[in-house]
Amino acid sequence: MKQPNEIPASIRIIAILDIAVKTPFVLIRAFLAARHHSAGPFLGFLVPAGVAPLLFTFLEAGSLTFAIGTLRRKRWGLDGLTAYAVLGLFNAPLVLFSRARVAYEEMMADRLVRQIGIPLERALHLQQIISTTTYVVVFLIGAVCLYFFLTRRGAFRAACAGQNGGA
Repeated sequence: MKQPNEIPASIRIIAILDIAVKTPFVLIRAFLAARHHSAGPFLGFLVPAGVAPLLFTFLEAGSLTFAIGTLRRKRWGLDGLTAYAVLGLFNAPLVLFSRARVAYEEMMADRLVRQIGIPLERALHLQQIISTTTYVVVFLIGAVCLYFFLTRRGAFRAACAGQNGGA
């Protein structure tokens, strides 16, 4: 039975998964940022190679901060996760239907050709499948998270108020 100051299970699970999935990416991306500079698509634009690793590391670290805040019953934690879900819902289709995605796929396909020697057509096809699948999945996950964040917001706020006066 649910306790009055308990965070809704759906929000708790999403926050825990966010931490479990993003922590390795933040660490790996921070390590690779110093070694490999490559551009990346964001909001329909191709972010330059010198900025992209820092931007994506900053965004993922921010998401981790909000997930931890949510688990610690901080209102700003859920507000931040909600904002990230909205950002993901805007970003995915903007990138999916942009020329930046095409440029990114071509850049990554060229890298595959140079690194493992597969034909350019196969590398480009593989990269198109990966990026399309990634952005569709990101959009769907963002929609599900946003649904839970908005429909369980009241229960989360009640848990915050019951725990520590709504900090």
